[in-house]
Amino acid sequence: MSKYRFSIDAGIFTGARYIEPEFPTADGKGKVKIPGIFIPTGINGIDIKADTRDEGKRNASGFRAFLTFVHRGLSGKYIQTIRDRLTREGEQITAYNVPAYSVCYTLPEEKRAKIRAVLAKRVIAEHPELANQTDTQGTDLAKAISTLMPFQMGDSYLIEEQNTQQQPRNSSAPVAQGVTGYSTQAPTDYADPFGGEEAPDDLPF
Repeated sequence: MSKYRFSIDAGIFTGARYIEPEFPTADGKGKVKIPGIFIPTGINGIDIKADTRDEGKRNASGFRAFLTFVHRGLSGKYIQTIRDRLTREGEQITAYNVPAYSVCYTLPEEKRAKIRAVLAKRVIAEHPELANQTDTQGTDLAKAISTLMPFQMGDSYLIEEQNTQQQPRNSSAPVAQGVTGYSTQAPTDYADPFGGEEAPDDLPF
């Protein structure tokens, strides 16, 4: 079975902030700044639930927060851009240094629609000229909303198996070429295909 590695860009989440809040020191006599990433839960469709598992199995944080990601195909144009860059840098193109998939964040449709409705108000407040438009494919309003929503979070690469016969050099078998619709930025139309398993419809903005 093929294995893949990927990294996501947490800075893509809506409203993400890099902050340094102060916390009490272990002895309680002072405070220390601890840097971290703040990601708003409601506007990003993240549900927080208490971790009620038995002691020794539950998270140290006391809560659970699941994020769902899926692999989606890459466009031939994007793949070629990566190949051209590797060639310019003198790197040999292999099945392992060209991305095989795009890593995308997914949400249930009902939750996605609620988030888009909130973001629509924000966009219209900043751009009143879009007030007469609807959040439908092809409108400037829909494009602006999609730009604010997390979707394409990073690239996924095939991992080379060390204990099996290597694939021939320059192989591109795992690379999803010829699939259109990929952009290195957030999607620019309404067809950003958020979707996934059912989840509660509460959205605590």
